Amino acid sequence: MPIAADHIHTTLAAYAATYPEDKHALAPLTELLDQGADVTSRKEFRGHVTAGAVLVNDRGEALFIHHNALGKWLTPGGHLEPEDTNLLGAALRELVEETGVTLSLAPVQPAPVHIDVHAIPANDSKGEGAHWHADFR
Repeated sequence: MPIAADHIHTTLAAYAATYPEDKHALAPLTELLDQGADVTSRKEFRGHVTAGAVLVNDRGEALFIHHNALGKWLTPGGHLEPEDTNLLGAALRELVEETGVTLSLAPVQPAPVHIDVHAIPANDSKGEGAHWHADFR
């Protein structure tokens, strides 16, 4: 069963209560959720949710990977899949898919440490126009 809109709403509300200074940046996601948009689908071309993981070792070093399409160094993450049931599970799945890390991992906390809403440029090879991602990290 795919991630429910209620799960995203609840996670977003808890994050916004902890980080009220981010409410303005999160407004595009809140608006789409209020309109009933399926923000779990990458076919929602106004914007959609992605999930990422911040992997930190004992020395406080974070893992970044190079995103070829964007030409940037980012934490591992990506689009939600229909089999994902929650955002944390999606983030861990993306971490394994993108890095091959198979260590026993334990989240420091179940809530996102950051939600970043950022622009994604058009990708003609995928037939995708410019849109935004709300990355739950």
